[in-house]
Amino acid sequence: MDKIYSKDLALYFDTLRFERGISQEDFVFDIVSIRQYRRYLKGDCKIPQTAINQFSKKLGFKPEHVILDFESARIEETKKITAYYNAVINNDAQKIVELEQSLHLNTIFDRNNRMLYQFALYIKQFRAKRMHEADLVARVKEMIGYPEILHMNRLSSAEVILMSNLLSYKSFSDQNLVAQKLKSFIQDTSHIISGYNERIKFLCLQRLSDYHGMKKEYSEVIKLCNYALEGLVQLKSYYLMDFFYYHQALAYYFLDDMSTHKDRLYRCYCILQAENIKPKIDKFIKRIESDFKVYFHQFIIQYTPEFIEKNR
Repeated sequence: MDKIYSKDLALYFDTLRFERGISQEDFVFDIVSIRQYRRYLKGDCKIPQTAINQFSKKLGFKPEHVILDFESARIEETKKITAYYNAVINNDAQKIVELEQSLHLNTIFDRNNRMLYQFALYIKQFRAKRMHEADLVARVKEMIGYPEILHMNRLSSAEVILMSNLLSYKSFSDQNLVAQKLKSFIQDTSHIISGYNERIKFLCLQRLSDYHGMKKEYSEVIKLCNYALEGLVQLKSYYLMDFFYYHQALAYYFLDDMSTHKDRLYRCYCILQAENIKPKIDKFIKRIESDFKVYFHQFIIQYTPEFIEKNR
C-alpha cells in the first residue's frame, strides 16, 4: 500500500466515521493518538493493517467489507466527479448545480478525484473572471508537480487531464514540452494509470490537435484528427468526435479546401445532434458561427442535399 492509497483509505474511514455519528476522539480511542490519526489523513504515513482492522471493528464492519466498499465507492465517486468536470467544460449550468449539491471537496477521498474537482472549480472561477490566467496556470502546475512530472513514466488520468489543459493557455511557456509528453502517451497508453486509458488517449489527441491549430500547423491537425476518428470508429464511440470534426473543419478552411471543410462541419453537426447535449450544442453553434461567419442551422439545411449526393 503506497501513501496515496493509504491517505485515500484514511479519508474514507473518516467519512464512514462521520456518517456513523462518531467523533474523531471516540473513533481513535485505544487505537492510535488523534495526532497519529491526522497524520494518516494527511498522508504523512501509511495506515497499518492492524489499524485498518481496529477502525473497521469500531465502525461495526468487517475489514474486508470496508476495503471492498472503498473500491466501489471510488468508482462511483469517479463517475460523479467526471460528470461534474464535463458539465463545467460544457457550460451545463443545470447539471453543475445538480451535482454541486452532493459534492464537497473535504468529503472527496480519492486523490485524483479531488484534483479534478478542484481544477473544475478553478475553471469556473477563471471563466467568471475571478482568477487571472497566470494564477490558474500556476495552480495547475503546483497541483501536478510541474515540471518534475515531465520526467515521470507513470501518471494518473487526472494528472494527464490537468497537464493537457496547460496547452490552452498563452501564459504557459512550455507548451512544446507538454505536447511531446502527450504524444508519448498516445504511443503507449500503459503509462497512464486509469480505468479508461483509451479515453485519455483521445483527450490527448484532442488537446494536441487544438495546440497545432493554434500554431497554424494545419496538416498536423488533420493527421491527428484522422488518427483519432479512425480509432473512435473502431471503438464505435462518439467521444470527442465533434471536436475532431470541428478542428478538421477549421484546418481545411484555412487550407482553402472548402469542399472538405463543409463535409467536416456537417459531420460535426451530426455528432452534436446524436449526443443531444444542449449546452454543448449551443457552445459549438456560437463558436462555429463566429469562426466561419455562417448561420449553422441554415448551412446544414442548404448543404444536406449536397452531402447526400456525395455519399450515395
